[in-house]
Amino acid sequence: MTTTGILFFLLLGGLVFFAFGRIISFTKSRKSEMRFLVLLYLSIFLIGFGLAWCYTSFLENEPRAAYMGLIVFCGLGLVLGFVGLWNMMDSETAAVDQVPDELSRAISWKKAVAAVLLALFAITLPATWLFKSATGIVSDREQVSSYLGEKILSDKALPGVIKKGLEYEAWLTRIEEPLMSRIVKSAISGIEPESMLELFGYIAPEKERLAMLNDATTALYDWIEGENTYPSLTLQTGVYLNNIESNAENLVLWMFKNFPIPGCGSVQIGELEQGVYGNDLKKLISCIPPESLQKKIAPIAAALLNAQLAENSPPQVVDVGAKMKETAPVKKITTAKLHLNRVLFAGSAIWLIPVALLLIGLGLVVRSGKELAVWLAWPFFITGLLGLFIGSRLPGLSFLHSVPHEAEVPGAVVGIGRKIGIDLAVMLESAMFTPFLILAVAGGVMLVITRREKIMSMAVRMRLSLGLVFGKQAV
Repeated sequence: MTTTGILFFLLLGGLVFFAFGRIISFTKSRKSEMRFLVLLYLSIFLIGFGLAWCYTSFLENEPRAAYMGLIVFCGLGLVLGFVGLWNMMDSETAAVDQVPDELSRAISWKKAVAAVLLALFAITLPATWLFKSATGIVSDREQVSSYLGEKILSDKALPGVIKKGLEYEAWLTRIEEPLMSRIVKSAISGIEPESMLELFGYIAPEKERLAMLNDATTALYDWIEGENTYPSLTLQTGVYLNNIESNAENLVLWMFKNFPIPGCGSVQIGELEQGVYGNDLKKLISCIPPESLQKKIAPIAAALLNAQLAENSPPQVVDVGAKMKETAPVKKITTAKLHLNRVLFAGSAIWLIPVALLLIGLGLVVRSGKELAVWLAWPFFITGLLGLFIGSRLPGLSFLHSVPHEAEVPGAVVGIGRKIGIDLAVMLESAMFTPFLILAVAGGVMLVITRREKIMSMAVRMRLSLGLVFGKQAV
C-alpha cells in the first residue's frame, strides 16, 4: 500500500474512533432505548465503510463503484445517524436538573438537522464542483478553440496526434481488413514528425488549419446558443484541393523520400528510363526510382494526380448543416440541442445546491463568530480532502487508458478521443486543486483554533504517557 493509502486509513480509523468516543460520552447521561444507540454505532460504521469503499474503488480505477459506495453506504449511515441522534436528543438525561425543556429540545433538533445538512454539503460539493468545471470547460468557446488548436492541430501537436490515432487504429483493426490497408497504416505510422509537418505544409498549413477550426467552433457555439435548428457551418475544402494541385510535384517527391515503399526493379527502371510511364498513378508510384529519375517522374505523376482530382470532382465546399438535414430529423436535433443546453445550465448552477445546504445548516445553529468557526471546521476540512482526492484520481481513470476489444467507431477516432479525455481530466484536476486546497487548509486552521484547548490537553496527556513508558519524569 502507498504512503497516501496508509495515511488515509490511519486518518479514517482515527475519525471513526473519535466518533465512537463522542457517542459514548454523549449517551452516558441519557436514558434512551438501546436500539437508538445501535443506530448511532451502525451509522458510524456504515459511513466509515463507505469512505473506505470509495477510496479502494478509486485505487482500482472504478469511479462508478466509488460513487455508489458513497451514495449507498454513507447515505444510509447518515439516515440512520439522523434517526438515532434525533431520538437521543429528545430522550431524558439521568440528572434531574438536566431535563430538557421545550427550548433545549428545539435547539437539539436544529443541531441534528444542521449536522445532516453539513454532512451532505461535504459529500456533494466535490461532485457538483467537478460537474461544474467539466461543463464550464466545454461551454467556453475560447477555451475549447484554444485547446484544439494547441493540443490537436498545431504543428507541435499534430504529428503526435496522428501517431496516437494510428496506434489505436492498429490495435482495433479487425483481421479481415485487406493487407494493403494494413501496410499503408503501418507505413504512415513510421514517418518522422518533421516529414509529417512537411506534408501538411503542402496540403494544410497550420494557419489554414487554425482558421478552419476557429470558423467551425464559432458556428457550432452560435448554433448551441441560438435558435436555429441546424448549424450554419460550411467547410472550405477547396483551399486544400488547390494546395494539392499546386504542390502535386512536391507531394510526389515527398512520397519518394519519406514513404517506406520498395525500390524499383531493373525492369521497371528500364521502362522509366525509356519514358514508358503509363496512365496508372498507383502503378507509377508503387516503387521508388533512382534519384536521377525522380524529378522526371514527378511532373508526370503530378499530372495524373490532378487528372484524378478533376475526374472525381471533390466538393469545394462542404455544408455540414445540409448534411445533418439529410441524416438527422428536426425532432432529433431539437431534442439533442435542448438536452445539451439543459446540461450546460445545470453545470453552471448545480454547485449552488450544496452551498444552500451549508447556509441552511449554519442558519439553524450559528449565533456567533465562534460557533461559525466550530461548525465550519469539519465540513471544510473533509470537503477539501475529498475534493483533492477525487481530483488527483481523475487522470488515472482506467477507461481513459484501456483499449476496448470491440469498437463500433474507427480506431483513430478512439485514440484521439482518449487523448482529449485524458487532457480534460488533467484540466479538471487543476480546476479541483486550488479551491479544495483552500477549503482543506481553512478547515484545518479552524479545527486547530477552535479545539486548541483539547489539543493541548491531549498533548500533555501523551507527554505524561510517554514519560511513564520510558521511565522519565515529564516536565
